[in-house]
Amino acid sequence: IKARKSVIGLPGIFAEPAVSFDDLEGVVRFALTPDPERIQVTAEIDSIRFGNSDASGVVSGQYRSGGKGPGLIAIEGRLDRGEGTRVWRYLPMVISQPVRDWVQHAVVSGKLDDVKFLVRGDLADFPFARPGEGEFVVDSHLSDATLVYAPGWPRIERGEGRLRLERNGLQVAMRSGQVFDVALSATTATIRDYAEAVVRVEGSGEGAAQEMIRFVNDSPVATRIDDFVRDTVIQGNARLQLRLELPLHELERSRVAGSVGFTGNRLTLDST
Repeated sequence: IKARKSVIGLPGIFAEPAVSFDDLEGVVRFALTPDPERIQVTAEIDSIRFGNSDASGVVSGQYRSGGKGPGLIAIEGRLDRGEGTRVWRYLPMVISQPVRDWVQHAVVSGKLDDVKFLVRGDLADFPFARPGEGEFVVDSHLSDATLVYAPGWPRIERGEGRLRLERNGLQVAMRSGQVFDVALSATTATIRDYAEAVVRVEGSGEGAAQEMIRFVNDSPVATRIDDFVRDTVIQGNARLQLRLELPLHELERSRVAGSVGFTGNRLTLDST
């Protein structure tokens, strides 16, 4: 294969079945073997390089018909680069619609590199929720990311960390980032099960105490506490701890827990 400006149709795999490539080059070997019930198909993929506006990389592996129906697959590869805003486009349709929608709207910006992926097993069992069924892993470095993890909450900006999809779950693990001028550390957004479709956000940050108050006032917490700290003025630094649980099927049932810790601060609750 050596093609430019090509399109491959993958109906039933991705929501947008036509995947366009600027460049596509490599070797694929096909074998058809007669069988009493049906012809067996085998495809050997030998280091196919690909690239488009979303990503570029290389993939190798094997496919053969049989198993429980769709076939057996063993492919692995890597990406040299990728656009974080296009990850949702390549999430298989077996991942629930609310999860794919969340990824599409949550990742506002970001660059991917050091991306490695592996898919191995009977496609009927994908994404291989039980360890004995197969393997599905996508692991990537994520930089300069902006994450809108929940409607109405202040966004995380300048995020750096890793994005990992494994079996039937995913996690965005930020090593650093910021909300307003609050520096974040060890902040995660996790979906443990695509079918359950619940996003759990846990994080902490340190910075100017007034920025913590701004975070509260610019989030849904403000209405829950009747705007109690709307006019609060505070000097000094503080530490924020936050936990969110967001059922994507029923966002109105979201839960929040957290705290803002002050030490030796000067506080004015009402500027009037």
